[in-house]
Amino acid sequence: MSVFRLAAIMLPITLLLAACGGRDAEPVMSRQYSDKELTCEQIQDELIDLQGDINALIGERGDARAENVLWGVAGFFFVPLWLGLDLTDTEQIEIQAAEKRTRALKRLARRKDCDF
Repeated sequence: MSVFRLAAIMLPITLLLAACGGRDAEPVMSRQYSDKELTCEQIQDELIDLQGDINALIGERGDARAENVLWGVAGFFFVPLWLGLDLTDTEQIEIQAAEKRTRALKRLARRKDCDF
């Protein structure tokens, strides 16, 4: 097989793998305009949802790390596979944003004298 044919095969594969390298972070805003209108029950529901989101993101972060190890090891045998590494901190950014939102909601709940 000629070098040009090999390059013609490898280029699309490499570009496809590079597209698998992660996703953009979508952090939640810690304070939202409608927060002051929330009832205690709504605050509690949102806190429960946020905790579920945080737990899911922690699981995703572990999965991403395991996947990076796989891509990294395989890259020693075929270097273009390193383009599939997710070098972003997407999950960590989203976890921190959700934790800030949680703290803001807890402060709001204290101000409203919520009993939970």
